[in-house]
Amino acid sequence: MFSNRDAGDMGSLDTFGVPTFRVIKKTGQIRQSSAHVLLPHEMWADMSRNKKHIFEKVFDADNETLRRWWASVRNEPWMQDHPLAHWIYDGNETNALP
Repeated sequence: MFSNRDAGDMGSLDTFGVPTFRVIKKTGQIRQSSAHVLLPHEMWADMSRNKKHIFEKVFDADNETLRRWWASVRNEPWMQDHPLAHWIYDGNETNALP
């Protein structure tokens, strides 16, 4: 699909700290720790802004296709109650993946 070379700098993505535990191998003790997780929706949003050519290869959806899809579901009951409906239909159709 694409190589790591294509990805390059993905902008300034932040990771999300998640509390977790780790085992100290030498002693078998468990310690509190944290893991840093890259949230997928943050990565895709950044890719759609900063690496549009890769984003379109991965999702195979151009702006017009996304606009048509969101227009086709605009009046669906589930879409009426969608928490991001107002944001999507306020000019962000091409920034929201179905």
